[in-house]
Amino acid sequence: MRVIKKIKLFVSIFTIISLMTLTSCARQTLIKFEDGYGSVMQEIPGLKENIPYYPVSSALDDEGNIYILDQISTAGSVFVFDKNYNFKEKFAPLGGIEQENVDIAVDKEGAVYVADLGMGEIIKYKNEREVKRIKPDDGFFPRAIAVNSKNELIVLSYDKVYVFNSEGEILRKFGESGRGKGQFMTYGSEFYIGPLGIAVDEKDNIYVADTLNKRLQQFTPDGAFTKDYPLEDEPQDVAVNEEGIFALLKNKIVKIDFKKGNVKEFYKLADNNEEFSFSSLFGKKDKLIICLPDDKGVVFFEKGKEVRAIKNNDKEIFLFPHHVHGDKEHIIVVSGNFYEKTGKVQVFKKGGSFLYNLSLPGEDFIKPVDAVIVKDKIYVLDLDRVHIFDKNGNYIKSFGERGEDEGKLGVFDNYGDLMGPMDIAAGEDNNLYIADTFNDRINIYDANGKFLRQIEIQEPKEITFDEKGNMYVLKNGIFSLVKWDGMSFKEVLNDRFKELFYEDERNPEDSGIQGIAVKNGRIYLSNTGNHKIEVFDLKGIYIESIGGFGFEKGRFNTPKGIFIDNEDNLIVADSGNHRLILLKKGR
Repeated sequence: MRVIKKIKLFVSIFTIISLMTLTSCARQTLIKFEDGYGSVMQEIPGLKENIPYYPVSSALDDEGNIYILDQISTAGSVFVFDKNYNFKEKFAPLGGIEQENVDIAVDKEGAVYVADLGMGEIIKYKNEREVKRIKPDDGFFPRAIAVNSKNELIVLSYDKVYVFNSEGEILRKFGESGRGKGQFMTYGSEFYIGPLGIAVDEKDNIYVADTLNKRLQQFTPDGAFTKDYPLEDEPQDVAVNEEGIFALLKNKIVKIDFKKGNVKEFYKLADNNEEFSFSSLFGKKDKLIICLPDDKGVVFFEKGKEVRAIKNNDKEIFLFPHHVHGDKEHIIVVSGNFYEKTGKVQVFKKGGSFLYNLSLPGEDFIKPVDAVIVKDKIYVLDLDRVHIFDKNGNYIKSFGERGEDEGKLGVFDNYGDLMGPMDIAAGEDNNLYIADTFNDRINIYDANGKFLRQIEIQEPKEITFDEKGNMYVLKNGIFSLVKWDGMSFKEVLNDRFKELFYEDERNPEDSGIQGIAVKNGRIYLSNTGNHKIEVFDLKGIYIESIGGFGFEKGRFNTPKGIFIDNEDNLIVADSGNHRLILLKKGR
């Protein structure tokens, strides 16, 4: 038995998803923070303005405008294109960290409905403004939606089909769990394991992708069962247009003849299409739209022929940045996310323009953690190896070996998720300091990768140096910041101020303290779970907070790595907002 969708499956992921500035170049705006930071804020965005990154659903209005629902571009999760596929606008920003938009529909009056599976409700928009939320009960889990010719909203929720009027009042509902005619196969209650798609035809007949029963089912507008269409595989979605019925299977889309019920292959999907992903179909008149989020694209058909495709494969894109570093000329971003097979290490100019992605010859990174620049070379910590590149991005060599012996790096298998050293930093001596977390030590190497010595410390997590060469270390799993005096570590953070921080044991990577920088007599810590940067003096006494939760400019959503450059700019990896924020010191 395969799990199709947990109701809150992406909650932990979406606790770090938020609004981002979506432009192809960095931009500046006035903002005011204490401690002098924020007189000018510059952003380096991770996504693009007019292309959805993870499109999960689509719809058409009567004028031919195209609506694409995106789960990542939360500055506006609904992208609107005209009938010629030109981008017009976007709206419906993410309203909360548990929001999980999965489907979209448009009625004859231009009202837009978005199914939010995470919050268990339908959000209605009119003229790009939210006007209503539809949530009949706590057991409402809207997985798919459609609108019929009477402007009635048809909603698939677990083993039930609801029919609402435009005001959100229930007109009727039908369906139950089972394998019989008119029933939908479902399992469990904690997980959304049941039918995944719904559509209506021009006569308002209702079609349901009865996923676990490997069939489509057809109902009258009143909910009476009429027929089913057996399939070879579990359908992920269903669409209907004037040419026939379409079912989305794991690796292809099939077309079913209205009269004869013949099934034939219509479109072959890429091999990387994930089974039970948010891939979807939409049909209307002679048009069919396929959203393929795992391929980061949308494909458009008219009269059975492919006419256009929109695909987001821009090399400049990054999501969920977690570490940042730089020098006088460059900024390095290390990012990793659920939506890509491996993390990215990217190099930007100081002003924000993209330069290049770092890559290995003939292989992918395993799990890039952090990167530093030492004497015009870039060092990338990648699980238990360090890769060396020149300043033009050319690969030079790698060093590092897994193990517990002196000079080796420890790796922990966390139920299949390999975890290794958590940070790399460069000292004033130009040596490399690696937080060998699971061997309880800091390993020190020269710039060529030769092991020099080690310093024992329990679970080191993040390492940084101040301008005087003093080393500060964050410990993993506890709110502890220590300073190395050459002989031993001394606790810096005052106990009474540790209450400022919040750590979720279920989601430690997106809470607690995930970044540190020390300069000019100040310690800066990423209060990731509370979406702030906390400022302390060198004695560990709290001074102030920067930012706070939000999607707009000047706010943070799960800030992680931080870095202070040679001009005293504070650079923040605003992970959930998919951007870097550069806060310049006030003048």
